[in-house]
Amino acid sequence: MTRIRATASAIALGLLAGCTMLPPVPATGGGAPPPATSSGGDTGSAAPTSPSETLLAASRTARAAGAYPAAAAALERALRIAPGDPLLWIELAELRLLEGDREQAAALAQKALSLAAHDAGTSRRASAVLAAATR
Repeated sequence: MTRIRATASAIALGLLAGCTMLPPVPATGGGAPPPATSSGGDTGSAAPTSPSETLLAASRTARAAGAYPAAAAALERALRIAPGDPLLWIELAELRLLEGDREQAAALAQKALSLAAHDAGTSRRASAVLAAATR
């Protein structure tokens, strides 16, 4: 139990620290900012590049440690930042399914499906979560 608390505390501190950091100022000045990236990509191999990707990574770490409340909190915060990202809705649906809340998982997966209409891979993943939630 203390390990889960320590993990949750470390995640919370990381989230707080990550949300207060400002992006670096380009040395050249006057240039256009780099293009924004979606958190829909695989964040497992590359460093997160946006606040929502950082929160998604923190959520996955908490989920792997069995700290489902901390994982859910990180995902809910990420959704406040990027509500149009279907991957975040899928991740939260999968988490709710793990927690045994099939009704909520189905609703979240349906939301992800509505947002992922033009992305076949994301739609398949959302459909799989929806199917599992409605069995």
